[in-house]
Amino acid sequence: MRLDELRAAMQDEFKSVRAGIKTEGETTRRHFDIMVEKVNDSVKLVAEATAHNTSRLGDHERRLDRLEKPRRS
Repeated sequence: MRLDELRAAMQDEFKSVRAGIKTEGETTRRHFDIMVEKVNDSVKLVAEATAHNTSRLGDHERRLDRLEKPRRS
């Protein structure tokens, strides 16, 4: 095999490897985007539940404050 043929073969192989890397990068990006969406949904659910629980605890706190006020005789 001559040097020119070897260089051409190497260039073809490099193109093939670059194409494979690009394809794999696109696949990884799609997977990552899907996972980020799932995490965002989970975080949103936790935030909503925390807000609800905070509201409920505030209601209980107000009730306890009313119960603990000294009664007028």
